Amino acid sequence: MVEIVKRKDICKLIDNIIKNSYTIVCIGTYLRSDDRVALELCKIINRYNITTISCEHGLENCVHEIIEKKLTKLAIFDAAIIEGAELNGIVILSVDELEDIHGISISSHYIPINIVVRYLKDNLSNIEIIFIAIPVKNLEIGLEMSPEVKSLLEDIAKCFTYS
Repeated sequence: MVEIVKRKDICKLIDNIIKNSYTIVCIGTYLRSDDRVALELCKIINRYNITTISCEHGLENCVHEIIEKKLTKLAIFDAAIIEGAELNGIVILSVDELEDIHGISISSHYIPINIVVRYLKDNLSNIEIIFIAIPVKNLEIGLEMSPEVKSLLEDIAKCFTYS
């Protein structure tokens, strides 16, 4: 089931991710305004010795690293246009939900994320994956994030620094 985590509860989720030793995977591109939000998150939390993998332009660009390291727990962060959502929280999706979601446009990557996730599950049988969609406003070509998305990013990043 799609789970909406309000801004005030994000730190509980992040704390659980850290306590359960998930590797943080961040997907996006720097050239599409708000699509950079997850990459910026990884850049911030890398300062706190948290294991991250940055996948610029798509998860498919990091498959080899994930398989090579035989990672068993991934928390994948990505930008998403979410119908009717305000920028006051994030959305948690299971792997199964990546296949059939309505009202959520997950990223703009070349290979659909559900296909890449299926490939990872086929190659790493014990892998656990949660997908965290960060709602965004603008995926047009541009180098700046929307102020609302930047504010949400700051709140998410703070949760990693307090854990």
